[in-house]
Amino acid sequence: AHARADEVIGGLRILTLVSGQPGFLARGIALGHGVSYEERGGTDTRDLWKQGVGEFSKYRYRGGPSHHNYDQVFRGLGIYYFIAADEEQKEKIKEIVTDMSNWAHLRKNMRVMHDDGERESTVLIGGWRAMAGTTEPSGGSLMATTGLKIAALITGNPEVAKLYEEWVDKLGYRDPERTKESIMGPSRGNYDDTDHLLPDLYLLNKIEDDPDLLTFYRKCMKDSWEVHKDEKQSWFNFLYASVLGEEYADLEGSLWHLRSFPTCRLFQPQMNSIREDIEFTADDRGKEALKPLPVHERRMDNEYHWKGSPFALDGWLSRIVS
Repeated sequence: AHARADEVIGGLRILTLVSGQPGFLARGIALGHGVSYEERGGTDTRDLWKQGVGEFSKYRYRGGPSHHNYDQVFRGLGIYYFIAADEEQKEKIKEIVTDMSNWAHLRKNMRVMHDDGERESTVLIGGWRAMAGTTEPSGGSLMATTGLKIAALITGNPEVAKLYEEWVDKLGYRDPERTKESIMGPSRGNYDDTDHLLPDLYLLNKIEDDPDLLTFYRKCMKDSWEVHKDEKQSWFNFLYASVLGEEYADLEGSLWHLRSFPTCRLFQPQMNSIREDIEFTADDRGKEALKPLPVHERRMDNEYHWKGSPFALDGWLSRIVS
């Protein structure tokens, strides 16, 4: 596990250096020179591909990082740093987090630039295009302030610590009146953000010492539990139990969930909508399964299972079917 962690840390370091702009987080890299398959296809993302710089010139990298990308890396490194890393690994993580925080937090006040340093790639406060606003609590803003808290503790940079305090005050995290509405999304939805927010809250519960902020973070965790508690999601149940207590974990449902994982992880066409052996429901999302589907029967959004709905029916249909 220690050796695998070294590989992950090393890979993330490449992603933050490949562009020649330390802290700019590339979405991914491919070994080779020249245009990628995505570029040749003429998609609207083709201008985000470039050749690596200096010692990383053997890689072709994809830019255009999102607020989700930064959240995932800050938190992933943070969990390992505070729970399992040795001193050498902590120094490597500190280098990555310092560069990322300088680029994403300090350079343009929570606005992430493209690798040219001028055009905006994403906004951290308020989430995607700041659609949730910058004055009240939101899921996107919670991801952003989680990154600030992690970076402040790992780097020891007082500017980052100050920015964290400024934003939690501005967003009203300590005010019960401003945080009474849930920011965790509706039932049977918001899975992509939920997968980011729950582990963020898990880590915040370990590293935050302000009792008023912990009250808000635990409220958010309970708000999520209220809408997802019957979905048998083992990862979610682990996080609920870790923060709220074992009585908030559906252990039987979690075992059912884990036992239904497929041994073959190749994408398979799924047409659950024509089945006669499952119950359906319908709302503004359209027709869905009434109860969570076993993992091996689900439509996967991509190889990352947790961002998808356990109720979604059809996907990866071949052209002759669709």
